[in-house]
Amino acid sequence: MNLYELFEVEIEGITDTINEYAVEKYIRSYTKQLKCLNPSHDGSKIRYMIAKLLEWYESHIEDINRSLFVPNKDEHKRSFRLLSELKEGLS
Repeated sequence: MNLYELFEVEIEGITDTINEYAVEKYIRSYTKQLKCLNPSHDGSKIRYMIAKLLEWYESHIEDINRSLFVPNKDEHKRSFRLLSELKEGLS
C-alpha cells in the first residue's frame, strides 16, 4: 500500500480516536479537515495538520496511557504511530 492509500484508509480511524479524547477546538478542527483533504493535492495542509496532531499527542500520550478512563489506549498508540509514519512519508 502506498502512502496516499495509507492516508485514505487510516485517517478516519486516527481522527475519530483523537476526537474521543481531545477537547481542544483547534485539534478537533484539524481532525475534521483532514478527513476532507486529498493527499495528491493538499500535501502542505496535511503535513501542517499532522505536525499539529503529533505535537498534541506528544503532550498528551502519557496522560492517555495513565488514565483509568481511556479504554482504547492501544488505538491511541496506533494512531500516534501512524501519524508519525505519515509525517515521515509526506516530508
